Amino acid sequence: MTAEAPPLADLGEMLSTARARAASTGRPVLASRTERIALRDPLDLYAAALARGDDCFYWEHRSEGVALAGAGCALELTARDGDEVRRLSRCWKDVVSSAVTVPDAAYPLAGPFLFGGLPFDPEARPTGLWRGFEGARFVLPERAVVRSGDGTWLTLNRVAWPEGHGDAGSEADAPQDGSAASSRPGDSSDWKCAVAEVVREIQRGTAEKVVLARAVSLTSPDGFDVVSALRDLRESYPGCFVFAVTRCGATFLGATPERLVALSGRRVLASCLAGTASRGRTEAEDAALADALLRSRKDAWEHEVVVRSLLEALDRCCERVEAPERPAILKLTNVQHLYTPLCALARPNQTALDLALELHPTPAVGGAPREEALRLIRRYERLDRGWYSGPVGWMGADGDGELAVAIRSALVRGREAALFAGCGIVAESDPDSEHEESRSKLRPMLEALRGRAG
Repeated sequence: MTAEAPPLADLGEMLSTARARAASTGRPVLASRTERIALRDPLDLYAAALARGDDCFYWEHRSEGVALAGAGCALELTARDGDEVRRLSRCWKDVVSSAVTVPDAAYPLAGPFLFGGLPFDPEARPTGLWRGFEGARFVLPERAVVRSGDGTWLTLNRVAWPEGHGDAGSEADAPQDGSAASSRPGDSSDWKCAVAEVVREIQRGTAEKVVLARAVSLTSPDGFDVVSALRDLRESYPGCFVFAVTRCGATFLGATPERLVALSGRRVLASCLAGTASRGRTEAEDAALADALLRSRKDAWEHEVVVRSLLEALDRCCERVEAPERPAILKLTNVQHLYTPLCALARPNQTALDLALELHPTPAVGGAPREEALRLIRRYERLDRGWYSGPVGWMGADGDGELAVAIRSALVRGREAALFAGCGIVAESDPDSEHEESRSKLRPMLEALRGRAG
């Protein structure tokens, strides 16, 4: 089923008003119109944009009944570090405060929204692997589709610029020619040696926990069917955030179980996810593995480090922070985790992006203490993580939004794919066991991509 014809005439009138306002204020002015449409699946918009070669994105949490997709770039906001990301958040507030909009009363979001992500470590030296994904990038799409419950809405966005100012929406980085970059992951023995070195560092008291990531390469002579992979992921992992960001000829996609932060009004949700076991082949075996995970001293310690750190971070920017006394088990198709949900009340004037900066990187993907763990990651990991394990998600016109931790993910460029996984290393970690855990975490993307790679 195709989308109904968009109200181009009305948007043209709004854009004329926006141009006049931009001329008088000397600042860019957004024109944005939203209306309900018949299109049911936002992934169709993403697929069509991908086929045209447009920059685009997709986001869905099937269990929660929410899906978003966008195509084109009306406005792009970029940043290199945390201070610039905070200014990015304020810049977005300025843009929406002067916008010319025609909202739909039933629309579940407060007007237009940005979608994008941040790197895991903004201080890390980038390589060609993540070309086009340098730094933090958030895009206001020209066309966006949102599905929530039984409704689907189309939003068209255009930005009017003051005279003499270039159209920033058309100045996004163009794809560059050249061969696909290699992930340079090293072999399994190299990674196990790095784990052993980090264990010794932790036993000497350098850090409590360090997350080491690894990458594996996958090649397809005919390229990868990203849309089919996304369909597979959302069917197989309905309790995960399934996402894709396509730009500069590459796609970063995944199915992550880990919410970093969600903000609705002042209500804040965050997740602590650390400690992993495999799934059993029978119900009895599965229950036994879950019970062993709950009783594991090593996994309990790894999880406690994450909970403690996130509670401290939320205390800095929120009120009434609450957490259950004991972790639960979160069961996914391939693994099960220790899981503790957190909730809080945000202090006034916070945005979802502001909260994400307070929390990221959590010990679930970095370690603790934060700076010591990052130093050890930079020394021993020898991997350009780029956006892997960084925040990815959306933020609306009112600052509400949701960002997930971009794990269980892959970067696809042409015939090459780099798949990423990380493990939390503590004093009792065993390199062989951690390597086996990383293989389980690589499985979702490996199966989704390989199933279509031939």
